[in-house]
Amino acid sequence: MINIPDYYTKVDSMPEDPENSIPYCTRSSQAEVFAMVYPIELEQAMPFDDVQKLIDGIHAQLGDNQGLIEVGRNSTKDGQAYIYSIVKTLLEPHGVQYTLSYQMIKDGGIIQLQGFFSEAGTTGQRDALVYAALSSEGKIGDDLSGWTEDPYDPNYKHGALMNLSEAEHVDEMFPEHPLTMARELKNFINENN
Repeated sequence: MINIPDYYTKVDSMPEDPENSIPYCTRSSQAEVFAMVYPIELEQAMPFDDVQKLIDGIHAQLGDNQGLIEVGRNSTKDGQAYIYSIVKTLLEPHGVQYTLSYQMIKDGGIIQLQGFFSEAGTTGQRDALVYAALSSEGKIGDDLSGWTEDPYDPNYKHGALMNLSEAEHVDEMFPEHPLTMARELKNFINENN
């Protein structure tokens, strides 16, 4: 179907998994990851030709404990069109899960990767360290102003908005964080398919 990193272990499918799916898992000191790759019907595909439509659709579906991190589309190194989104979900009683939804047009069909990247171990370290650094620099107000904002619509205020620690340039400081691993998987697929 698609190439994914060798450190992802193929595991057995469960009866409720999508038909023809291939499940994988991996972990780090800060993350537990479960991902599935499977074909989908064209009518189930994200709107490859309209990223704004995808953003609007995600905004309309987000729960109070969710926030949009990023959406994008392009072509892989081999010229396959892809589109993706990353959404975060605040977990109870603590922690965050990032969901990568990635679709690629390949061999006349659509291949979907759905990945769930959950915080493991001590949670919230990335947020706490970045918040402390930016707060001491005066970049965040006492009322948390400047800490969170939807990446595509500053007027969108629903749910658990993206915060400054979730910016992509922060990933290099937290290589085992689940958000870093979600972006790393997306980038690997783009470079190797």
